Amino acid sequence: MKSIYLAAGALALSGGMAAAQGLSIGGEGRMGVQYDTNGFATATGTSRYRTEARLRLNFSATVQGDHGLTFGAFSRVQMATAGGTASTQGTGVFSGARVFAQAAGFRLTFGNQDGAIATSGAARGIGGRVGYEGGQQNGETAGLRGAVTRFNSGGANGTNSGGQQTIHARYSGGDWEVALSTERTRGFEIGARARFDAVTVAAGYQSARGGTVRVITASAHYDGGDWGVTGLVARVGAQNNGSIAGNVALGGGEFYGYVGRIGGSNSAGLSYGYGLGGGARVVAGGERVGGRTTASVGVTFRF
Repeated sequence: MKSIYLAAGALALSGGMAAAQGLSIGGEGRMGVQYDTNGFATATGTSRYRTEARLRLNFSATVQGDHGLTFGAFSRVQMATAGGTASTQGTGVFSGARVFAQAAGFRLTFGNQDGAIATSGAARGIGGRVGYEGGQQNGETAGLRGAVTRFNSGGANGTNSGGQQTIHARYSGGDWEVALSTERTRGFEIGARARFDAVTVAAGYQSARGGTVRVITASAHYDGGDWGVTGLVARVGAQNNGSIAGNVALGGGEFYGYVGRIGGSNSAGLSYGYGLGGGARVVAGGERVGGRTTASVGVTFRF
């Protein structure tokens, strides 16, 4: 991602803090057409098709202190039409902020932050990859996307998906990483990930407290260069979910597909993305979970 970078490299701060500080601004835009057999709400009823567009701007600030300490913060503003996640079409909503302090491989973060499972324990099981928007049902996530703590782009109080601020601690040691996070009313999460050459394995656990379900998950990913395969299992409350996904370079782009089971229903999805240069891609895909079919085609670009 390319960014606009503003630096005050010669500015000395009180207390002897060193100079390197700056603000980077990046983001992404997208537009496309979506389809859903359940339909989208309209002023006159429902329609199975709609157009959709979104602009997202990410603001990151960092300060380099003495003794190897780094401090930083992040917030996001998002504008959407035809739905999306903005509370009002065409109006930007800032997310709640997250602030961190880091020394060597250890980072401590307070605020609007993904939980330990999303950052470490099941990194390949949280984000969907079908269609230009990443999918509308996200069946390949085996139910994790809606069950674990995740960053929230906007909304009331700008908090994360649980409505509470997160405390997140992470330690990275090269090819491995462990993380622990907690929210006041939602218990805690533990996540771990390790890489062995082309194979990455991960595991995570979320306690059941404050009305949330207990989550146990494990995943493995093989990176073959031009192709890869991922296996994911997750117990979410009383549900036993899972998925197998694969990607392969094809015709100058990338083909992706998955099959799985989530919430007692079979799930499957296919997607193809082609790079247009300059960080832009055109992507088309669809998925079916139970009796619901969704699809989309559109363009996305990062800057």
